[in-house]
Amino acid sequence: MTERIGFIGLGIMGRGMAANILKAGFPLTVWNRTPERTEALAAAGAAVAATPAALAAASDIVITCVSDTPDVQAVILGEDGVLRGAQSGSLVIDMSTISPAVTQEIAAALSARGVAMLDAPVSGGSEGAARGTLSIMVGGAVEALERAMPVLQTMGQRITHVGSTGAGQTVKLVNQVIVVGNCLAMAEGLMLAQAGGVDLEKALEAVSGGAAGSWMLSNRGPQILARDWRPGFTIDLQQKDLRLVLEAADAVGTPVPGTALVFQLYRTLEARGLGGDGNHALIKALEALAGRLEVRLTGDGRSAAGERLAEAAAVKEKAQAQVRATAAGSGGAALTFAQVAAELVPRLPADALVFDEALTNSPALTGFLQPAGPGGFYQTRGGSLGTGLAGGLGLQAAAPGKTVLAVSGDGGAMYVIQALWSAVRHALPIKYVVCNNRSYRLLQANISQFWSERAIAGRGFPIPFDLSTPALDF
Repeated sequence: MTERIGFIGLGIMGRGMAANILKAGFPLTVWNRTPERTEALAAAGAAVAATPAALAAASDIVITCVSDTPDVQAVILGEDGVLRGAQSGSLVIDMSTISPAVTQEIAAALSARGVAMLDAPVSGGSEGAARGTLSIMVGGAVEALERAMPVLQTMGQRITHVGSTGAGQTVKLVNQVIVVGNCLAMAEGLMLAQAGGVDLEKALEAVSGGAAGSWMLSNRGPQILARDWRPGFTIDLQQKDLRLVLEAADAVGTPVPGTALVFQLYRTLEARGLGGDGNHALIKALEALAGRLEVRLTGDGRSAAGERLAEAAAVKEKAQAQVRATAAGSGGAALTFAQVAAELVPRLPADALVFDEALTNSPALTGFLQPAGPGGFYQTRGGSLGTGLAGGLGLQAAAPGKTVLAVSGDGGAMYVIQALWSAVRHALPIKYVVCNNRSYRLLQANISQFWSERAIAGRGFPIPFDLSTPALDF
């Protein structure tokens, strides 16, 4: 008889895994904390349960794939959890990555009710979840694994029994140590290639086929070169796993200095609001250490960053000295828009668009925006909402999905607000907003006054205001 499957947790991994179970012909019931995520599977034929307990009551095998240890405890042991509805003789498979010790506690609670448990965390990213090619590390009784094998085979290609209850979670933590170590090595190598001025695509091709080759390099290296931060696994989730690694390593007295370093580097990215980026965005932390050098391909596929970095660093050093002088009250010269542009331009994508009110005469930007070169230039002069709307529509039509830099002096703040609002309404990706102190205050005040922070945040705001510290006055 075909086992009835229940699946709890339809996040970045779970939705692909559950879809593959359904495609394989298993009767499937799903539950998710955010009900909207069940809609696609329901449309494909899955039943939707009101609670984890109700799901367990309708299932022979219950699979959980949620974010963290407390989430697993809640959906299994909570008031409406699996334990309340599971029948004696059923099986729970936890495919989350959680504490091995807590896994053993949950297994004991289930066993007391006649319910077996496997811990079966996975590796392979959202791509592997969607394709059914995950690597699955299983802890628990051999008999339970034999029963689970048909459904596990819909989700993974390599299914390995690694030991008793909790062993699957321990091996997953080992996996994560190696994953982030690979990620750091990849980031350092690409940074070196970029600074050395070599062809990044050819460098990646050359090393991927040798001893340096890895899943991380082959799958995430090309994403880095394209500045594509879509997650197979987010920084926030990676950090959760690394906390588990550090706790487990501390408990058994094992030194993991490299993993601890990566954890701290990711922490800097979380502080910058980048926790939703893919874990390969680790390279951004190294770019910050290198003075904002960005690993990316230029228009001809070759890196020009080696020669641009020195120039940008010199401008940055001079600008910082002026900021310090101004802050100290020593009458340092005001920064000019040209200096700001000279620092920003090396950090922009080759096809970036500049949404400008006051930079028409900047040598750095006019050089960047020559007709024969990449990029585009849109002014917001005119002083009316219609101008802002036209600018937003023009940008949408000209370059959907491109990076946009918005620049404002205090005299044009209101125009830039109009243009920004139009751009946001038309789903244009505002990446940077640069302004002087007065313009910064005007932008902040008017955004708060005319458009609620909540509404704006839902469309990509609050926007980052680069180079607008209280001591800075252009």
